[in-house]
Amino acid sequence: YYAGGTKASVNLKDEKTTDPLVLDNETNVIDSIGINANIGLHEKIDFIMTSGGANTPVLYGVKYQLIGKKRAESKKGDQSLAITIMAGNAGQTQKSGEDLELTPMDDDTEVELDRDSTDYSLIYGKRIQDTLLVYTGVSYTKTKISGVLESQSVNLNGKSINYTAEAIGAHLGIISYISKFVSLKFEVSGQQVNWTHTDTETFGYVSGGMAFYWD
Repeated sequence: YYAGGTKASVNLKDEKTTDPLVLDNETNVIDSIGINANIGLHEKIDFIMTSGGANTPVLYGVKYQLIGKKRAESKKGDQSLAITIMAGNAGQTQKSGEDLELTPMDDDTEVELDRDSTDYSLIYGKRIQDTLLVYTGVSYTKTKISGVLESQSVNLNGKSINYTAEAIGAHLGIISYISKFVSLKFEVSGQQVNWTHTDTETFGYVSGGMAFYWD
């Protein structure tokens, strides 16, 4: 699937590690392409994995369907409600000038970042046709980024860098089941993000994807 996102950069020119982040929409297409996988563990429980792009942690978790029929059994008028819980961790070395999740804007600085994320969501759906599902939902995501700087600057070398983000989001989308084995999805969403030392900002995204099924 393709999903837009945000990128965050920190300016270390004044040799501080607590300055506000610079937030922008992610414009690199490769960093916005992800993969989802769902494996049924029980009639109402799925194991889920999602990779939101090259610079985000892979999240693992479970999806529990509170109400509703199985996808293959649902017909026009049927409704569903599900919750998801996911968590993941990733590490990555970032050098100055690279357009990554957290970028030190300094010519002689490098940082090994450790990123932890947790995500919770509630999703409601309704079949407006046998092969069309409209869905909406809300989510809460918490991300912590930390690392230790390696720099030629004696004032930066060895310093810790720590930022935490809390994001509240909402989304609306539609899924077209074009066959028993394939579906297409289109979604619009918004997210209010609050990073440490940084003013709260709101972003909007458009995403889409294709899914394949084997049941």
